Amino acid sequence: MLFDLSGRRKRAGALAATAVSAWLFIGAAPLLAQGAVSGTVTDAESMAPVAGAQVFVAGTVIGTLSGPEGTYRLEGVPAGEQTVTVRLIGYREASQTVTVQSGQVATADFAVEQTALRIQDIVVTGVVGETPQVKLPFTVERLSAQDIPVPAADASTLLAGKAAGMQVVSGSGQPGQAAGILLRGPTSINSSGRSMQPLIVIDGVIQSESATLADVGALDIDHVEIVKGAAAASLYGSRAQNGVIQITTKRGTTLQENSLNILARGEYGLGQLVGDVGLVRSHPYTMNASGSKFIDSEGNEIDFRDLNRQGFGSAVLYNQINPGDPGTPTTAFANQAFPNELFDHMDTFFDPGETFDLYGAVTGRFGESSFRVSFDQFRESGVVSCAVCIDNLGDLNADRVAQGLSAFEVGLPHDEGYQRQNVRLNVDTRFGDLDIAASGFYSRADQDDKAVSTGAFSRLTFMSPAIDLTMIDPSDGYPDINADPQSIEENPLYLLATNDSRDKRTRTMGSIDLNYS
Repeated sequence: MLFDLSGRRKRAGALAATAVSAWLFIGAAPLLAQGAVSGTVTDAESMAPVAGAQVFVAGTVIGTLSGPEGTYRLEGVPAGEQTVTVRLIGYREASQTVTVQSGQVATADFAVEQTALRIQDIVVTGVVGETPQVKLPFTVERLSAQDIPVPAADASTLLAGKAAGMQVVSGSGQPGQAAGILLRGPTSINSSGRSMQPLIVIDGVIQSESATLADVGALDIDHVEIVKGAAAASLYGSRAQNGVIQITTKRGTTLQENSLNILARGEYGLGQLVGDVGLVRSHPYTMNASGSKFIDSEGNEIDFRDLNRQGFGSAVLYNQINPGDPGTPTTAFANQAFPNELFDHMDTFFDPGETFDLYGAVTGRFGESSFRVSFDQFRESGVVSCAVCIDNLGDLNADRVAQGLSAFEVGLPHDEGYQRQNVRLNVDTRFGDLDIAASGFYSRADQDDKAVSTGAFSRLTFMSPAIDLTMIDPSDGYPDINADPQSIEENPLYLLATNDSRDKRTRTMGSIDLNYS
């Protein structure tokens, strides 16, 4: 049997020719639609060529390194818009979008900017020598000036909420009172107060137990290192059993060479009580039928101010359980209204206080020497001040005011708060192979303790709201010491006007570090 295969061979040849043509059209066409990208990579500041930079086309495997002259060339880049990126350690990453045409060479030049590298933190607190933080067998918290951008009144309050495991508690609202710092839990039920305070080191100088961080301005701090627990005792001994807080102040070594920086800063603020302290504004005593007078123990109808005074009887409790029987503390309740004007003693005693902070610093670096000198004038008046007392001053005190005497000398109840003046000087220089780093600090502080020493705040809670504590006694020109005859406490405004208790501190600190290599 014979078959004619010539027609079948012709059809197979035609199919093969069609497949080759399709492959050439689909596969070879992209190979022809390619171009190249070339350019140079230079330093943006010095305009010097940058060698070894990685240059690549985003989304592809096409890449190369810049040569010694900073030049590069990328071959086989697909036609169209492409993003070319440059990367190099120590420089910011840069990208450009270029249009690549088939068979053409597009140009993309880069001027890359240098960037600082973050290397390992070096720790000097609690160890004999400088040690990378990752190699330490214990935890050291390090706070830099960037971590504490909002300045505080002093160094103690600046650390609040900045490090895990550190408790910073302000024991009172008294101006100039440093906050208590606790880095570890108490080890004894008898340990409290300063016995649990960590060791404070400022610029390498160990502070005494009587020193307070309230006199250290926060704007001078460059960084703080905190060692919690007994690990700090490896360098400082048993004095550091409660931890160490190492404070390093700012210096001129970080400034650019042959440059001078001047900083001036002023701050003003007002301080006042948050909310209101609610006190009892009613009484539990027996009154006449009209509710206008009080019945004393002798049966007389008298005013509230006359109770317990010479020639008058004492107050009588009103029995609200059995009105016909004598009242006792268990049957009388303070729920009856006073007949006359009431006074808010908290509003009288506390007045918004002003805060001033003037700070200036000059930093310079010239050649092998640098310096930084700063001055800080801080004043906080506090919120303890009887502003309305001046309206009740008698002729005697009016004469005192005319003489220009102070609030204390006049007899005006007033707490002057806290003020300090700080001067700090840090100098660094080099003589050949000898490095010298010197630090000096002088502080003068004046803290008024009258409000705390007299216990004025607690005494106010025992004063009746029906008594005007600001009334002046004409015999001496001061607020009446026995303004409330019902209270066992003396008038706190009298104590504030006649007592003077101050804490004046002067601190001088200096250190010098010599390093020969």
